[in-house]
Amino acid sequence: MKDAQTTIDTVEEIDAENVATAKNPEELSNDHRCEANVSLDKMHILAMQAQLSKSNQDDSTFSKKKKKFSDVSEQISSTSLIGAATLLGENIRTVDLELSRSIASEVLIEEKSKMLIQENAKKVFLTLCEVEGLTKDKCFLALSKIPDYPTQMLIFLNLPSSVRLE
Repeated sequence: MKDAQTTIDTVEEIDAENVATAKNPEELSNDHRCEANVSLDKMHILAMQAQLSKSNQDDSTFSKKKKKFSDVSEQISSTSLIGAATLLGENIRTVDLELSRSIASEVLIEEKSKMLIQENAKKVFLTLCEVEGLTKDKCFLALSKIPDYPTQMLIFLNLPSSVRLE
């Protein structure tokens, strides 16, 4: 706007000079008209250059604003991506801890179950060995059938020893 205002002022000054130096447009010499035309043409060119530089400034301002907006959106994007990645990492750590606890709990339960089964198997084997008429081979055979027929073996072992072999 400043360049355009300067151009308008300059054109007005030229027109004022032309009025002051010539009382009549016909009094101007042919050379003076050429100079006046050249001056006006120069002013027109200067005005065009001013408009171009202004539009270039506007374009550069627009591109700067666009770049700033792009930078801001990139910042927002990178900030939100970093935040999302951090949140995801925290959630993964939480799930990892819960899963580890669950697995440790399951392993502990399984180990306790194995120990309990071994203890009970020893008790059953000793109980079977107390039954009159069962050899050790038949005790092992009966012990091996417990997983296949747990209910029947439980009933058998809960019977009084006098009734077990009848």
